[in-house]
Amino acid sequence: ILTERPFNAAIIFTLNYIIANMNFIHLINGFSTIKEVKLSLNAIDSFLTTEEMNTSHITRTDASSEEAIAIRNGNFFWEVR
Repeated sequence: ILTERPFNAAIIFTLNYIIANMNFIHLINGFSTIKEVKLSLNAIDSFLTTEEMNTSHITRTDASSEEAIAIRNGNFFWEVR
C-alpha cells in the first residue's frame, strides 16, 4: 500500500490527523479492510489483463448442443449428464 504512490505533505498531515483521532481497534480494522481491498483489486487486475484462457483441455460431450451455458433470470444454467 505504501509503495505505490508518493506521499506529499497534505496526505501525510491528513493521515496523521485521522490516525491520532481514531480508536486503535478501528485503526486495525481499517488497515485490514484496505489490505483486503487491495488484494482483491490486484487479483481482478491480473485476471483481466492475462492472455486468453487456455481451453484446449475442454471437450464437448454433446455435439448437438448449441449452448454450453445459458443465463436465465441472472443465473447460470447448464445441463449435467
